[in-house]
Amino acid sequence: MFRMDPSKIEYNQAMDRLTFRPGHRNRSRCDYDDYYVNGKRLAEILNIADFIPPFGWLESNLESEFANMLLLQAPSNLRTGRIPLFVCPECVDYGCGVGTCNVQLSAGIVTWSHFGWESSYQEDLHQEAIDKSLVLRFDETLYKALFASKTNLHYRR
Repeated sequence: MFRMDPSKIEYNQAMDRLTFRPGHRNRSRCDYDDYYVNGKRLAEILNIADFIPPFGWLESNLESEFANMLLLQAPSNLRTGRIPLFVCPECVDYGCGVGTCNVQLSAGIVTWSHFGWESSYQEDLHQEAIDKSLVLRFDETLYKALFASKTNLHYRR
C-alpha cells in the first residue's frame, strides 16, 4: 500500500479535473481547502455563497467522514442519500443548509450530478440558482488519490 501523489498521474483530458486550493473566509477567520474544477472555484460555478467544503479546517475524524462519503466508502449521513459538498462554516450543522450532489462510480469514472441545496429539516431539494444540467466527471484514480489524502487511508490501485 502507498499514497498516490495526484500530481504524478497523467491526466485524461476528456475528464474534468478536481483539485483543492487554499481558501479563506474572513467572516469566521477560517482557512479551508476549496474545490476547484478545471481551474474554476466550484462554489462560483454552483453559485454558492458563505458555505465551504468540509476540508482543511475540521477535526481529522470529521474530514475523514466526509471524504469517505465522497469516496463512496461510507453511506451518506443525509436522509436523502445525497453527498454533502458544502457545509456551514460556523457549525457544520445540516440545519443551516448543505450543498449536495449525487455521486456515482462506473467504469473508472466518478460522476457528480444533480447539485442542490437541502437542510436536515426540509424535504425539498432546492436547485433554483444551480445549472441543473451540470454534470462533472472525474478520473477514478485521480479522484481517489485526492480524497484519500483527506483520510488516513492508503490508496490502492
